[in-house]
Parts: sequence; C-alpha cells; structure tokens
Amino acid sequence: PAVGIANNQTSSATSITLTNQGTSYSSSGIIATIPSFSINTDGKVQINFTAQVVQETNAEATIGLFRANNGAAMTYTSPIAEYTSASQGFVSSFVFNDDITGGVSSTEYQVVVKFDTGTTNTYQLSNISFSAIEFQIGTLDTLNELTDVTITSQSAGQILKATSATTWVNETPTISINSDVD
Repeated sequence: PAVGIANNQTSSATSITLTNQGTSYSSSGIIATIPSFSINTDGKVQINFTAQVVQETNAEATIGLFRANNGAAMTYTSPIAEYTSASQGFVSSFVFNDDITGGVSSTEYQVVVKFDTGTTNTYQLSNISFSAIEFQIGTLDTLNELTDVTITSQSAGQILKATSATTWVNETPTISINSDVD
C-alpha cells in the first residue's frame, strides 16, 4: 500500500520565555501549540519538535507532549510522551509517531514544560519548530484511484501525458519530426 501526506500543520511559535515554572504540567508552561485540525480515520501523525535552549534553570526541565481529540479541552495530567530537555546552549528535539484510532476526527497538540524541583524556574527557547504531519496509509494503490487520470490499454513503455490543466492520460511516446531528436 502507498503512504501519502494527508495533512501538515505547524505551530506559529518561534521563541518563548516562561517564568515561575514549577514541578507539574499546566497551561502556564505551554511552549507551542498546533491548533486543532481535521484528520482521517486511523491516521498516523508524526510530531516533530526542535528548539534552541537559551535558558534553563537548574538543568532540570522535562518536556511533555499533550494531545486533545475531537474538540475536547487540553488536560495536563498525563502526557502522551515525555522528554528530558537539553541543557542551556544546546538543541532540544524529539520525533513522536502518534497512531490515531477510535473515531478521532480532529486533534490538537501542545508541548509543555515542567521542572524536577522548585517553583520559580525559567525556561527560554528560540528557533522553535513544532509540526504535525499526518500520513495516510493505503490512500493510493493504483493510478486509476486518481480522479484526474484515465488509463486505457496500459502497456509497457507508456508515459502519463497532461491533456489539459486538470487531466492526465497514458500514451506511448512517439517521435514525429526530426526536431524531436537531440
């Protein structure tokens, strides 16, 4: 079966400074959000996060990845994944493959920080990149599944030719005049 990109979403956050961060996840620790977007049934979503750690109090930050489905409010009790932050001056990054099942039609993601100790921690990031790419498996198995492609009498050596701005047909290439040859 073929795999195709069905959806690509990105966060608008590029840098952030969070102060007075404590030892539990909460909305005050949101680093970046991918707003709710529609997904296909049983889709696969790859989450990518990268950021330069500018400041991290006590080098004790943990990054949690959270998800809310079908318009539900985001809750911060149980992340779907957790990652130890890189230290100040380094890049913190992760890739998470999310398997969406069970009648989910839309989803939202957030990256949130917490610390191991203290209540006045600061976490500053720059060059934030946060994206969600939905892959659909089995979307296309043959060219005939494309709505703008017509295949008739398929044979080896044929090409797809655009007959207009919106349609394609199969054709056996021919050389009709000498100027067609280099």
